[in-house]
Amino acid sequence: MSEKKPALWLRIFSFLAYAYIYLPILILIIFSFNTQKINVRWEGFTLHWYEVLFRDSNVLLATRNTLMIAFVSTLVATLIGTMAALALQRYRFPGYTATESVLYIPVIIPEVVMGISLLVFFSLIKFTLGLTTITLSHIAFNIPFVTLVVRARLHGFDKSIEEA
Repeated sequence: MSEKKPALWLRIFSFLAYAYIYLPILILIIFSFNTQKINVRWEGFTLHWYEVLFRDSNVLLATRNTLMIAFVSTLVATLIGTMAALALQRYRFPGYTATESVLYIPVIIPEVVMGISLLVFFSLIKFTLGLTTITLSHIAFNIPFVTLVVRARLHGFDKSIEEA
């Protein structure tokens, strides 16, 4: 079977769409090495702005917190989401349909709505806001995505391989 190339107009349109999205980012990266504070024209190459950035202890603390939240939430959401996917794929239990329906909520509602809902929830139960609540929120948001992806992979999985 021969592969048909996309029409020329489609390739041009795709290129322009990608350029529209990525060109501003590329320009931003290039001008981040400019010696001028205001990036109207190129004056010269410097790493000064990156030195200033990485000398700021608040930036380093924020980076550390971000990486910690990402690592912990990914690990926990992957473990819980995989276990949930295995349970939903293999067993029927009371509340199965409700659990399956609740998994789609974070996929359907906007992230901002879920974030505000979790903020209100943590405030109502008088939970101190901080890294713990941010990490718990990320875990709660990621679990359904992990569960759905793992369930999709398990759907066509040959059980005899697992039993072997």
